[in-house]
Amino acid sequence: MNKDDLNARIVKRGKDFFAAVKGEKSSLFNKGDWTGKVMDWCMQNEDFKIRMFRFVDVFPSLKSGKSLERHLREYFGEPGSDMPEVLRWGAQRAGMGGKIGTTLLNRFISSNIRSMANQFIVGETPEETIKNIVRLRKDGFAFVLDVLGEATLSENDAEAYVKTYLNLLDELAKQQRSWKALGDDPDSELDWGHAPKINIAVKPTALYSQARPQDLEGSVTAICSRLRPIMDKVVSVGGFLCIDMESSRSREIILEVYRRLRLEYPDYPHFGLALQAYLKETERDLEGLIGWARKNRVEISIRLVKGAYWDYETVIAEQNSWEPPVFTCKAESDVAFERLSRTLLENHDICHLACGSHNIRSIAALQEMALELKVPEERYEFQVLYGMAEPIRKGLLKTTGRVR
Repeated sequence: MNKDDLNARIVKRGKDFFAAVKGEKSSLFNKGDWTGKVMDWCMQNEDFKIRMFRFVDVFPSLKSGKSLERHLREYFGEPGSDMPEVLRWGAQRAGMGGKIGTTLLNRFISSNIRSMANQFIVGETPEETIKNIVRLRKDGFAFVLDVLGEATLSENDAEAYVKTYLNLLDELAKQQRSWKALGDDPDSELDWGHAPKINIAVKPTALYSQARPQDLEGSVTAICSRLRPIMDKVVSVGGFLCIDMESSRSREIILEVYRRLRLEYPDYPHFGLALQAYLKETERDLEGLIGWARKNRVEISIRLVKGAYWDYETVIAEQNSWEPPVFTCKAESDVAFERLSRTLLENHDICHLACGSHNIRSIAALQEMALELKVPEERYEFQVLYGMAEPIRKGLLKTTGRVR
C-alpha cells in the first residue's frame, strides 16, 4: 500500500471513530461541578493551566491562613483575570473572614483538589484499588497499575516503595483467582487468551535515591537489586511488569536496567519497557533494542507513549542553553509515534506493542498499519489513562476488544 492510500484509510477510520463516539460524554468534564469547571478552564487557557497546577503542587505546604491568602492572590487574584469564578471569589476573599474563614476556604479547596485527583487515581489503598479494578474488568477493561507517591529522597523511601509493590501484588494474586478472563474464553488463565490479568508498571528511579547518569553502573546495579524482588513476585503470580521511562536524564540508566534484567528472565515474556515518542533519541533506541533482542533471542514488549515530561525537558534545556531532547512541535511527536509504531509492528515476531494514546489519528494509524502488515491481534493492544478520554476507551473496546 502506498503512503497516500494508507493515509486515506487512516483518515477514514479516524472519522468513523469520531462518528461512533459522538454521543458519548466524559464524566470528567461535567461543567456543573468545581472539578469540571476548573478542568474546562485548563483546556482553554494555557496560562491558567500552568498557574493552577503550580498552585496544586504547592498547596499541601500552605499551613497558615496568611500563606494560603498570599498564594491565592498571587496565582489567581489579579483584577479581571480570566479564570473560573469560584477561584476568583476565593482569591479575592481570602483572609476577609479571619481565621475561621480561611480555615473553611482551606477545607473547601482541599476537598475539591482531592476530588480532582480522584478522577485520575483508581484507589488510595489496595482494597479501594481492587474494588475499582474489579468494576473496570466487569466493564471489559484490563488494567496496568502504577504506585504513585513522593519523590524518593532516601534509601528508606526506596525500600518502602518496594514493599508497597510486594504487598499490592500479594493482594492482587489473592483476588485474580475469582476474575473471569476478558475475551472469548472466560475460563482462560489469561485475558484475551494471551495477556496476564495482573499488570503493573514501576518507576525505576524511585528504587534508588542516588540514581544519576554520572554513575550509570552504580545506578543500574542498585535499581536492579531492588527491582528483582518485584520481578520475582510478578513471575510467581503470572503477571506483567513494565518499566516506566522517565525524564531524558535517566534514559540510559532505564534502558540498561531493562536490557540487564530481560536477560536474567529470558524465558518470561511478560516484561516490558515504556518508550516516549517525543524524545529525539527514541528512534535510535528502539532500533538498538530490536537488534539487541534478535541477537539475544528474546522477545520485547514496548508501551509506546508520546511522553509526559515535555515542560520539564524544555525548561531544563533552556536554562542550560542545551538543544531540547524532545520535539518542540507536537506534530513532530505525532509523526514519530506513527514511525515507531510501524517499526514495532514490522517486527511483531519479537515485539509486542501497547499503544498508549488518546489521539484518534495515532490509534487509527496503528490499526491500519497493523492490517496492512497482517499483524496478529495478540501482538498489540491499546492503553489509556484512568479517568481520561472515556469516550475513546469505550469506542476502542467496541472496535478492538483489547483496552487496558
